[in-house]
Amino acid sequence: MIKGILFDKDGTLIDFYEVWGTAAEKVAERFCECWKIPERQQQFLRILGIRNGTADPEGALAWKSYAG
Repeated sequence: MIKGILFDKDGTLIDFYEVWGTAAEKVAERFCECWKIPERQQQFLRILGIRNGTADPEGALAWKSYAG
């Protein structure tokens, strides 16, 4: 039974940039594999703001709005 949910947006408990960087790399790999565009994986990561396996604090994944 879930007794609570902990949000840690500021990175006090969990290193946001490392955790999301690793997750994004896996998503990018799977996405590009499914769409048969493996050569675009690095471009996809750059657009998200992933650098060397971590989320760039100034990148899209870290702070940008997803609304058009």
